[in-house]
Amino acid sequence: MTARAWLVRVSRRTWIKFGAAVVVTGIVAGYLVFYLAAGSLEVGPQSRWWYRQDYTREVTTIADGATQTTVPIRSGQRQGSPSASPTRPT
Repeated sequence: MTARAWLVRVSRRTWIKFGAAVVVTGIVAGYLVFYLAAGSLEVGPQSRWWYRQDYTREVTTIADGATQTTVPIRSGQRQGSPSASPTRPT
């Protein structure tokens, strides 16, 4: 029996159940993507570094009217600022 012949033999009720399952799966996936995805990075009026060693080694650079605060990379360790955009180390 070919795949097409098998699909034709499936009842209408089965197709309706399958369609409903696809819709429910799509709604659940949409919920997970929308509500559980990480929020976008935002630059706030005040920010601070998460760790003291970052705060004590920060460097503020001003170039072409833009201000950027950076710290040296600590490979293999967590670092960052909760409200700062991604920056390059100086």
